[in-house]
Amino acid sequence: MEYLRFLPILVVAGGLVGIYTLFAPWVDGYSGIDMMNYTVGGFEKYVPVIIGALSVIAIVFACLYFIFGTWIIPFVTLVLGAAILLLTSVFSLWSEGGTRVAIGAGIGFWLCYLAGALMVLEFVLHLIIGSRKPRPE
Repeated sequence: MEYLRFLPILVVAGGLVGIYTLFAPWVDGYSGIDMMNYTVGGFEKYVPVIIGALSVIAIVFACLYFIFGTWIIPFVTLVLGAAILLLTSVFSLWSEGGTRVAIGAGIGFWLCYLAGALMVLEFVLHLIIGSRKPRPE
């Protein structure tokens, strides 16, 4: 059985978690979609929607890997997962009235770290399993 074909399930799971974060509370009870109407300025209020879009793109690439099995797709999902982790970290540095937003962050904020970590984990497992040499029989 070839385990590499099933690893993109982690990317799909991470993508679904990333999409779920659009509807989960982020800050002060605002969901990811409601953050676009947040009264405080800054590009950080658009981060949940960007993460949702990156998650949809990652799911599309994972489905393409199921169909075609191209070697470049795990690298693409690594970049998307790292971008999600980076954007979530940038969001955590957002200050509102001298207070960091991450202090009162809701579950949606923390689930974005999980979504990015699952995508990066898929790439790491792809490297580990793909680099093994088959045993002689």
